[in-house]
Amino acid sequence: MTTILLYGIDSILGIKVAQKLVDQDGVRLIGWGNRPPVMPLQTVDVLTARLSDDQIAKLIQAEGIDTVIRLDPASQISSDNDNTLLHQPDIRRTADAIMTYAANGVQRIVIHSSSLVYGANPVNPAFISEEQPLPAPAEEVSALSYGDLESFVSEMPDANPDLQVVTLRCAPLVGGGVWSPFASYLNQAMPATLLGYNPRVQVLHADDAAQAFVLAATSDAVGPFNLASSGSTTLERAIRLVGHMPLPLPELLLNVGASLRMNQKASGDWPFDQAFLRYACVVDTQRAGNELGWTAEYDIETALHELAAEQDAYDEYTLAEGALQAFLSRRSDV
Repeated sequence: MTTILLYGIDSILGIKVAQKLVDQDGVRLIGWGNRPPVMPLQTVDVLTARLSDDQIAKLIQAEGIDTVIRLDPASQISSDNDNTLLHQPDIRRTADAIMTYAANGVQRIVIHSSSLVYGANPVNPAFISEEQPLPAPAEEVSALSYGDLESFVSEMPDANPDLQVVTLRCAPLVGGGVWSPFASYLNQAMPATLLGYNPRVQVLHADDAAQAFVLAATSDAVGPFNLASSGSTTLERAIRLVGHMPLPLPELLLNVGASLRMNQKASGDWPFDQAFLRYACVVDTQRAGNELGWTAEYDIETALHELAAEQDAYDEYTLAEGALQAFLSRRSDV
């Protein structure tokens, strides 16, 4: 019997991973989050608490946990929250937690990373494999915070030979009800792009991501794996597939907007380093297919169309909620 601790059960992605794991033979699942799950999970034991390292150690030893899935905190918030400060994972807290897992007998750790960890630059190959060296950290590239985390976890098996570490480098998540910085960008009325540039982009549907986490937790494969929906498209076409129009802006205007902290409509609220508006970062997913047995069920167009449908449904709900509240307010005044 494998006992899996799933950190991030309080997110849509966490729910999707849990729903798939409970169907696995020989798996006992414990969910852990800072808030209650967004939907009930009757067959899963759920712990809702912010645990110290000592408390995490006590939990691991008491429950005999041998596998941990740690989802990115940025995937644990919904689209109606103020999430402008949550685009990066909390590297220090995550690193401390991982050290606690390893020190208390956890044998396998699955980490949520990003395909954008490779960075965007003109010398990138058309399809980046896991063998591509990661660029040196730079303060302005938020994706490289994942690089800091990967650098840390890659060294852990040297000190813990029995520890298996799997890092899933996910393309930006869209569809399936999840929120991500890229989905938020695409859902603007006129997302800003860089005039004269139209790089290719990838996305990953939440259901495909969830399946990859299940396979990573229950297989013997180790190391980093690239994950993305089948196919890629240009940034401007991705915006149009979601039902919006790109707003090409000169680089000078984008830079001025960023320096003056202009509002989202003016600056485009681009959630990554500006290099991703200029150059492509498209990954090769063959290794995930060969070693994890993972295949994306959603192509990029289907995932983006689903994001558009979700936004339409959200807008309709918001309008209806506003009308209802206005009606009830008028009734209360009578």
